[in-house]
Amino acid sequence: MVYSAPRLLAVPFAVLALGCGSESEPPSQPETANPDTVATGPAAPFNWGSATPESQGMCGSTLQLGCTTTLDQIWTAISDPRHNTKRFVVIRNDKVIYDRGSNEPYFSYSASKGLLGAPTLVYAMSKCGVGLRDPAARWLGHGEGARWSTESPWKDITVEHLATHTSGICDYGNSGTPCGDQNPDWQRAFDIANGGGDEHVYPDDAFTIARMQAEQNAEPASPPGTIYEYSNVGHALLNYVVQRACSQSLADIFDQGIKQPGMGSPINPALIHTDGGQQFNQSAGTAMWNALDGAAVLRLAGRLGIWDNRNVEPVRYWREVTKVEGNLPAAQSSNRGVIFEINSSDTWTQVPGYRRLSPETFGHGGNYSTLFLNDPLTGTIVVRQGENNADGASYLTLNGCAPGWTGSAPRCEEGTDWSNNWDVAGGELGGSRVGPRKMIVEPLQQAFFFPPPFC
Repeated sequence: MVYSAPRLLAVPFAVLALGCGSESEPPSQPETANPDTVATGPAAPFNWGSATPESQGMCGSTLQLGCTTTLDQIWTAISDPRHNTKRFVVIRNDKVIYDRGSNEPYFSYSASKGLLGAPTLVYAMSKCGVGLRDPAARWLGHGEGARWSTESPWKDITVEHLATHTSGICDYGNSGTPCGDQNPDWQRAFDIANGGGDEHVYPDDAFTIARMQAEQNAEPASPPGTIYEYSNVGHALLNYVVQRACSQSLADIFDQGIKQPGMGSPINPALIHTDGGQQFNQSAGTAMWNALDGAAVLRLAGRLGIWDNRNVEPVRYWREVTKVEGNLPAAQSSNRGVIFEINSSDTWTQVPGYRRLSPETFGHGGNYSTLFLNDPLTGTIVVRQGENNADGASYLTLNGCAPGWTGSAPRCEEGTDWSNNWDVAGGELGGSRVGPRKMIVEPLQQAFFFPPPFC
């Protein structure tokens, strides 16, 4: 059955009574999503409410109505030591209905691209004159990055190409010949410097290395925008564009321009000392997030920038980073929009006939298993984080070894076996990245018995 919102009149009152029993809470006062609303005074801090799963149309511990699984069953499966999920939070209609570890900050890895990278890009588009179709050379083509203004394909790469992983820029994990034929050691140097700190300062900082030495990993080079290849290097360059355009670090942009009462901040995003004496951040994966703070960012994005009747940057810019249609075809075909992953082709559903989250669902994962996901249509946000290797990272592993490696931890050897402890196998990184998340999200979809706003 394809999941869709039924009409209110088609739902019998008896069903409503089952879902809205004595444990349910009075309905929240609806908010007016008017982008022109002007605040008349300081807002009280936002707080997530709490409710039972059943009061919000999901099954917590007992199957009823249309559920084929419960949240307890999902938690039992994914918290098994073999999968080792440490945090699992489900929110519906601004109410936390299932909470395992929401108040403990943890490394979100690449999920921070969506939590810090996306909203700061929105700010840059609104306040700092950045356009998605602008050539990235406008901000990258100076000093050591002069080739961005004069040489192909660099002068043809746009901000949108960087934001959608369609620039063709090599990632530091790409070992193909075209990625190392000019500067063989640049990827390792970038990887190390990307952690920031006082040991990796200009000109040995990640941003300068990326502007000077990043390769295009198609041979012959494909025009920017024609291929999708996930690139942390490309995203770091996007971070640089945003910060150079706004003359502020990502952390300052977030705290001063995005963060609202009731939202928390990322913890310790990498501090990178780059050219011009600037101290910038990257959002590619070093920051820690509290689960509910990250969920609050997704709430803001899902409401297109409306926070308690206040407009945090114009709606049109938020729509650019959360839209389902109109993205570059090369990104769209890989279920990518502008920074966020999108659900336009059932990205997170693998069994035919299963319920699905809406096509508007968007979010970002990190380190193969961490997940921050928002379905605005059903008012559902889900967060998951696991720890599967000796370093406390969230890799989905085979015997404690990272995907693509063989053996048993701590003796892991580079190999070609992409299977992992979710029994998901594939010949490419995407098989390891997306498949395990489906095994979390798909059962969640089956825990619905009717959508809001009945309770």
